[in-house]
Amino acid sequence: MLKATTASLNVYLAVSLFRLGGERNPRELLNDAELKGEDPEVRFVYLYGLGGAWFLLLGVSGIVLTGLGALAAWVGGHEGDAISIRALYFVTAFCMAGGLDATWRIWLVKGARRRYRRNGRMLDKQARRLMKIAVFDDRTLLLQLAAGVASAVTLH
Repeated sequence: MLKATTASLNVYLAVSLFRLGGERNPRELLNDAELKGEDPEVRFVYLYGLGGAWFLLLGVSGIVLTGLGALAAWVGGHEGDAISIRALYFVTAFCMAGGLDATWRIWLVKGARRRYRRNGRMLDKQARRLMKIAVFDDRTLLLQLAAGVASAVTLH
C-alpha cells in the first residue's frame, strides 16, 4: 500500500503525466494503486507514469531555471548567476533521483508482473517480495533531498 507521507508528491506527478497522456482517468488509476497495492499490473502503470513525470518535470524545470538563471545573471551579476546555477543543480539532482528511483522500482514490479502472469494471476512468494521492495517510503524523498543538496553544494 502507498504511504500517504511519501506518495503525496508522487501522486501529483503521476496525475499530471496521465492527464497529458489521456489514457485513463488518473484518479481511478491512483485509487486502484492504493487499494490494490499488490496488483503488479496497476503498480507498473503507476510507476511508469511516476518515472515519466519525474523526467518530464526535470526537463520543464531545467528550461524554466535556465531562463530564470539568465535573468538573474543579467540583474544580479555574478551573485545572481551563482544562485541560479545552484538552484538548477538542486532541481536537476532532485528530479533525476526521483526518476531513477521510480525506474528501478519499475524493474522490480516488472519481475513481479512476469511471475504474476506465469502463475495465473497469482502472486507467489518471490513476486510478493519484489512488490514489497517496490513500495515507496519516506527514505525515497530523503534520498532525493540529499542528492539535490549535495549537488547544489558541491558542484558549483
